[in-house]
Amino acid sequence: MGVKLKSKYITFIVYFIFGTTTANIPDSTFIPYIDSIFNQYDSEQVTHVRKIKQDYTYYLSFTCRTLPGSIKNIEEILTDVESFKDIFHYVRQTEVVYDTLSDSCGPLGFCSVGVPFAVSLFLGRLTTEYRNDSLDFIFSMASHEHDRIDKTWKKKAKGWIKVEYYDLLMVWKVRDLGNGKCRVALYTILAPTVWIPQWLFKVAVKKVFPGMLTELEEVVKKK
Repeated sequence: MGVKLKSKYITFIVYFIFGTTTANIPDSTFIPYIDSIFNQYDSEQVTHVRKIKQDYTYYLSFTCRTLPGSIKNIEEILTDVESFKDIFHYVRQTEVVYDTLSDSCGPLGFCSVGVPFAVSLFLGRLTTEYRNDSLDFIFSMASHEHDRIDKTWKKKAKGWIKVEYYDLLMVWKVRDLGNGKCRVALYTILAPTVWIPQWLFKVAVKKVFPGMLTELEEVVKKK
């Protein structure tokens, strides 16, 4: 089925998250709310999930916590997409594809995330950026209207249930707090191509995504 994306829509979402425009998103209160949590700089982890019905059913999630480590070390870990399967427990498969014909669009990242019987297939353009006088690092994966999940990737992904997405945005945001600490957040805005019970999505999000921050912390400490 592949990823059917309204690319301008997702681009507006990206801009809205980082405060450069006021685009319409599935829930206009979501970003201001989670940004207020991000700015608290507490060490305790916070996770938030919402389900919104528009053209598709959108699942919005956010988790953040304060981690030890430098922003450069965290950037190095997050941008090494092909190592995700070795760092994050629920990441089953990762691959990066460099499109030489449209290099300005950035490389494509593919991730298979889940458990042996059910996996989510994520495919999107990878972008990185520093902001706020290099105190904020942003790494994102956003689907593109011409992107399709290759059949060979689907075959490699093990699972009876394979979930793809109409719209996809995943953002890691890292803020350097100084004194060897960083605030780290993971945002997702997803519109799956199949129906998923809200309770199941909440279980998955409140276990998988918060766990990724814990696993990230373990790798950062080793560095």
